[in-house]
Amino acid sequence: MFVYLRFLVFIAAASVVVHAAFLQDAPEAEDPILKFQINHPQNGSVVTLPLKVSCRMSVKSIELYSTHYAGMLACIEIQDAETKCNPVLDSDIVFHELPEGQHTVRAYIANRSEGGARRHLTETVTFSIVSATEFEEYTEDLVRRSRENLKLPRDLDILEWAQQQHVQGQGARHDLDAALSSGDVDVPRLVIGIKTAVLSNFPRRQAIRETWGKQTTLSRVKVIFLGCSPSMVDVDDERHQQLFREAVALEKVVYGDFLTGELNCEDSYRLLTEKVKAFYQFAATTFPQTPYVMIADDDVYLRVEKLVSLLDGLGSTRRIYLGQAWNSVFSRTPTPVRDEFHKNYLPREQYPMRELLPYAFGAHYVISMDCARFISKNSWRLRGLNGLEDLSVGLWLLTMQVPLKHTQAFSHLTIQSCRNNLISFAELSPLGIRAIHANLLRGNEFCDGFDRTTWNQYKAPSPREMLSAALV
Repeated sequence: MFVYLRFLVFIAAASVVVHAAFLQDAPEAEDPILKFQINHPQNGSVVTLPLKVSCRMSVKSIELYSTHYAGMLACIEIQDAETKCNPVLDSDIVFHELPEGQHTVRAYIANRSEGGARRHLTETVTFSIVSATEFEEYTEDLVRRSRENLKLPRDLDILEWAQQQHVQGQGARHDLDAALSSGDVDVPRLVIGIKTAVLSNFPRRQAIRETWGKQTTLSRVKVIFLGCSPSMVDVDDERHQQLFREAVALEKVVYGDFLTGELNCEDSYRLLTEKVKAFYQFAATTFPQTPYVMIADDDVYLRVEKLVSLLDGLGSTRRIYLGQAWNSVFSRTPTPVRDEFHKNYLPREQYPMRELLPYAFGAHYVISMDCARFISKNSWRLRGLNGLEDLSVGLWLLTMQVPLKHTQAFSHLTIQSCRNNLISFAELSPLGIRAIHANLLRGNEFCDGFDRTTWNQYKAPSPREMLSAALV
C-alpha cells in the first residue's frame, strides 16, 4: 500500500496577482512559483489505497523553475503518520501502510541549504482512507445517484447490447468499407482514431457515440474506433467465442465506425504500437487529402469544433505534432521505467538512454497527414518501444525533425484538475463523458458538478463476467 505525489506545473503570465502566502522565503521577483496547492485529495473526500496525491503549481517559466528549485526538496506531510521528501525535479513520493481513518495532508518545498526551511506551504486538506471494499461500495452508491440525477440508464456490455438488438430488431446498417470504396464520404478536416479494447470497452465506445461523437459530421471530422482481432484468451468454449464474434460483427455493421481485423493486429497493450502504425497506414491511403490525424483513448471528452478551430489557427497543415507534453506538465524530463513488472516498462536494450525524448501523452495528440504518411511509408522499419506508442510516435517524428507543440487545452483527470476551457479531457468514465455532455447541452460550464470519483471510476467487464450475465 502506498501513496505517491506528483507535482503539476503550469506556465502563468507574469501579470498574475500572487498572494503573499505563496512567497514566504524568497523575493517575489526571484521566485518563479506563482501558486502551489494540493489538487487531490480534496477536502472531505473519501479515498482508498494506493492514493495519488497531486499538487498544482503555476510558474513563470519552466526554465526558471528548474534552475531555481533544482537543489530543493518536494515534501508531503501526512499528519500523525510520516513526512517524506524527494528532489523537487523527481517528485514521486511513497508512503507505506497508512492506517484507515481521517487524515490531513499538506505539501511544501524544503530548501536544504537553509536547514530545510519550508517554502510554499499549502493549506491543510482533510480526507478519509477506507478499505478497498468500503470504497467500492461508496463509489457504486455515488455512481448510482449521479446516474439517477442525470436520468441515465446503466451501461450495457457488448453481449447485452447484441441481445437487445436482436430482440428490438436492427435498424439502419452502415458498412464502412462500402462507404469508403464508393466515395460516399466527404473529405474530412480531421480523422480521429480512438484506441479501444474490442470486447471490454463497448460502454466507452457507446458513451462517445452518444455524446461528442454525434457532433463530428457538422465539423467535418471522422471518428473511427481502432480495435484488432479480439483476444479470446479468457473464453475457452468455441460457442462462447462465437457469441463475441457475432456481437462484434453486429456492432461493425450497425455503426460503421469500427476497425478490427482490417488493421491486422492483435488486441494487446504490448502490441499497441502496431495498431497505431496500422491506423496511420489506413488514414494515409483512405483519406489522403485530410490535413490532420488524431490518436485518442476511448476515455476522452473532445470538443470537436474547438479542436478544429485550434488546428485552423496553426497556419500550416504540415509538420504538425500537437499534444500534451510530458515535460511541460511535470516540469522535468521523464526517464525510462526499468521495472519489468511496470505497465510502462522500457527495456534498456530497446532504449539505452537515461532520459526520454519529448513526446505527447498517448491519450490525445494530433499529427499532420505528411507525418502520418511518413510513418505509413516507413512502417516496416520503424520499431515500437514495448507497446509505448506515444513515446514511439514522438521518436519516429524526431527523425523528421518535427518538434512537439504543447497545448494546455488537453488534460488528464488524475493528474490535473478540470478546467472549463479544456478541449480534450482524458481518463473519464462513461458517466464522466455523459456528465460533461449534459453540462454543455444545458448551457452549463464544462466542469459543472465535477466529481473526481464518479467521473473517473470505472471497471470494464471481463469476458467471463459478460458471459455469466448473458447466459443466466
